[in-house]
Amino acid sequence: MIFTKPINELKLEDIQAFCEKGIKEGFNLDYKEAFPKDLAKIISAFANTSGGVVIIGIEEDDEGKPKLPIKGASFERGLDLKVINIILENISPPIFPEIGIIAFNDNDEEKAIIVIRVQQSHEAPHAIDNKKLIYIRTDNRNKQEEIATLEQIEWLLNKRKKSEELREQIYEIAIKRLQSLYKNGFLEEGYKDIPVPKGQGIISISPLFPKEPLIGVGELKNLCNDSKLWIHDYFGALGSFPSFNREPITTQQSVVSYKLSVRDGGCRPYYYEFNTLGLFLFQEIFGWESEKNDSDLKPEKNAEHTIWFYNIIAHLDLFLEVAERFYDKIGIWGLLKIKFILNDIFKLQVKKPQSEWFWSDNVHISHQDTLEIIKIITLQEFKENRLSILKDMIKEISLAFNYDFGDERIEKYLKENHRL
Repeated sequence: MIFTKPINELKLEDIQAFCEKGIKEGFNLDYKEAFPKDLAKIISAFANTSGGVVIIGIEEDDEGKPKLPIKGASFERGLDLKVINIILENISPPIFPEIGIIAFNDNDEEKAIIVIRVQQSHEAPHAIDNKKLIYIRTDNRNKQEEIATLEQIEWLLNKRKKSEELREQIYEIAIKRLQSLYKNGFLEEGYKDIPVPKGQGIISISPLFPKEPLIGVGELKNLCNDSKLWIHDYFGALGSFPSFNREPITTQQSVVSYKLSVRDGGCRPYYYEFNTLGLFLFQEIFGWESEKNDSDLKPEKNAEHTIWFYNIIAHLDLFLEVAERFYDKIGIWGLLKIKFILNDIFKLQVKKPQSEWFWSDNVHISHQDTLEIIKIITLQEFKENRLSILKDMIKEISLAFNYDFGDERIEKYLKENHRL
């Protein structure tokens, strides 16, 4: 809970329950009775290594376990700014951890618990003391932070590189599995060698530095079958999001499912994959064709290819909420990578619905082949700023079509569908 609950929702009861477990401070956890003079060293060491949590206001015993009752640290206004100022004045490049302040009264005295949640940094190594010293976190209680040697710095960078390679590997495996489905995976529905239509959208989110499975495949399948993970699809293309028309399929590390929408001789696959290391990937065809060749599913040369922005808005919005629910269940924390790809969009144009949404009569056409958007954010930013993330991504997508969709239209559509 200390590691995964939204930091602004932490309460004194949560700290009390955590301390009652008697968890020793160590590689990813540090207790401090009062504001430490070496806070910059502790924070930078966590960021340089594997991340961690500092809890100020908790006294520890000789074994490194928290002492009860909780005494707290002296409360003063702007404790969060105090932490930020220490970072900005002492750590280079700066780190921006999650900071939670839990104020309470103890015998009419104002007290506080300060929780500082530090993610493993993609900008490491971080130095202190005028950029002279780089610290790493250790398991040695007598020397929990030590100056990193050149070999250790190289090891840290290699370790980060391996996590990044693992992240890209599980993503590429998912993409290859999707490609295989287009090739011959839809035979049970009578389809094979389906050409990928224009406007293929692939949305994914994963930990920036995955390390090990966060959930077993069996548990993951049960989670995918749990209706608490699903959301009503207000766009109307699917009954729910995710939408499974079959029992989810397990692989060695993932649970996958797909749904086919077949009409007018066309086949539009929807694909979902949830990975035990935290990857969630969704594929949908956002491009639409005005004409179809019913015999072989190949588009006519003169077909008009269009894209509906409210389709992207709705399913990107739903994707982000399902991702948050997924991460709440499996206990992810730290930095996240969101990736949106729109393939084969050259000459794809914005579809103008019969409404007041699109006020311009101009035709908006894409003059690029592929669109890729990547965002690196903290879990806290993801939870607190989902709407801003959605707006920013839609703005980038619309600019690829020489068009400014605008925040007001996004909000109007979301309000109409009771999402705001």
